[in-house]
Amino acid sequence: MGKGQTGRTADRVAARGEGIRGEAVRDKRDERERESAPPRLSIASRIVSRVVEHAKACGVDVDALLQASGVDPNDLVLGGRVPFAPYLRLWQEALARSGDPAFGFEVARTGGGATHDLLRFVCMTGADMREAMSRASRYLAITTNASSWPVELAEDTAVIGIERLGGFHPDHQVLDEFTAAEIVTLGRLFTGVDWVPREVRFAHKEPPHVEVYRAFFRSPLLFGCARAEVHVDKDVLSLPLTKGDAAMGTFFAEEAEKLLDAERSADVIGGVRRLIRDGLRGEAPAIGDVAAELGMSTRTLRRRLEAENVSFVGLLDETRFALAKRYLEGGRLSIAEIAFFVGFSEPSAFHRAFRRWTGTTPQAYARSWADRAERSV
Repeated sequence: MGKGQTGRTADRVAARGEGIRGEAVRDKRDERERESAPPRLSIASRIVSRVVEHAKACGVDVDALLQASGVDPNDLVLGGRVPFAPYLRLWQEALARSGDPAFGFEVARTGGGATHDLLRFVCMTGADMREAMSRASRYLAITTNASSWPVELAEDTAVIGIERLGGFHPDHQVLDEFTAAEIVTLGRLFTGVDWVPREVRFAHKEPPHVEVYRAFFRSPLLFGCARAEVHVDKDVLSLPLTKGDAAMGTFFAEEAEKLLDAERSADVIGGVRRLIRDGLRGEAPAIGDVAAELGMSTRTLRRRLEAENVSFVGLLDETRFALAKRYLEGGRLSIAEIAFFVGFSEPSAFHRAFRRWTGTTPQAYARSWADRAERSV
């Protein structure tokens, strides 16, 4: 082999080495980008399949329904996930194509008993309804990162909130109907008792088909609230579960914890909202502190929020507003106390913010709410 050929061979070897190193660098860069990419809001395919199955039972063309909503049929597999945006469109399309204004109630009423998944198992094996509700709130994230069910437990009652990322939107009405009905349906199924909620609230205005609500819940109803809620009495909380099993409950809870850890590591927006709520005590938490709690830099947190078309300031404002309305509707705290609990050091600053949010004062909102609640009873 001549010297020139040897040199060309060496050049090719060197070039190949550079190519391999270049691919390795690109692979590492791509891996970093995948790890830092923000999670997309999604929901377990089993919930989506229930909507599709009920629409089919109503005579809806399923192929046309999926195409119109943008749900990929390949995502409807056991253990699959469906992006939240097409899932929401699926509800709207199914509602319109079925012609049934109570479509959300019917999905909950007809499909809840046939659903088998880890969230259901971990809830139904608890000791009583109080434990089932606490578990549902804790482990909902393994089903969806687009909503949460915060539970407020007191001695004589429990309030199950239904919260969605970004707050309430009119398109969420059918989702709230389904979710509230699902909570009560499963609660009745788990206990074997046809119990009645103390009160049920919704964020949307009273619909024309309100009689469906009354027939299903058989309890006082309030509309135009800060969020959808199911209020449960103490005697219901103490109802034992027919499938209660301490050993199985522990097993399912451990499995749920594993999945929850994975979801928490990915759900940045949910983590930000939780940390904001936890940090609202007389002051607003700083983005740097929240980022540090999530194990990332402020710059990374801002970028990941921007990729979801939200901002830290927007989430802070949204959380304060939602909490303020809930506290005012509860009627148990003074204006000064509410101001402190939503992160304002002075009631005057809270007054200005609330007027910006609603165009009215906290006192006027509380009076209006109390009058409306009294008329609804």
